[in-house]
Amino acid sequence: MFGLGALANLLDKRAQQPSWNGCLFPTDAPNRSFLSPNQMRRRFKDLCRKAGVKVDGNVATPKHGRSFYYNILADAESDLLETAGKIAQEQGANYAKAVRDFYLTPKKRRRYRRIFFRRRIRRILPDDAHTEYSSSTNPDSSFDDYE
Repeated sequence: MFGLGALANLLDKRAQQPSWNGCLFPTDAPNRSFLSPNQMRRRFKDLCRKAGVKVDGNVATPKHGRSFYYNILADAESDLLETAGKIAQEQGANYAKAVRDFYLTPKKRRRYRRIFFRRRIRRILPDDAHTEYSSSTNPDSSFDDYE
């Protein structure tokens, strides 16, 4: 995706950071475990088999998963914009994008987008699709905010 030169520069930059954990794109989330690409591909295929997901008669590939993910994320962004539009309307404003971009903090936008994303995913995937790899299967109480 980047070319060898860009990859080498990124690795050099990361290697100079004293807290670097060896991950190419480390997360800021504390205590987050990481998966190798092979582990992730295996989990993805297991999930597709369990859910019966096929594309053109074959078990879906990670590429199909990324496409699915980005489409659901775009839908979640639309849900966020719709919610911002309701807030704007209540306040007598005309532009939902202004409410989303200028009045919701980045942290709130991220939180709401995740809530909408999870809600859409749970409508599509079977209830037990995520339980094998998750330590917690309790419903997200943040959904209560939107019922």
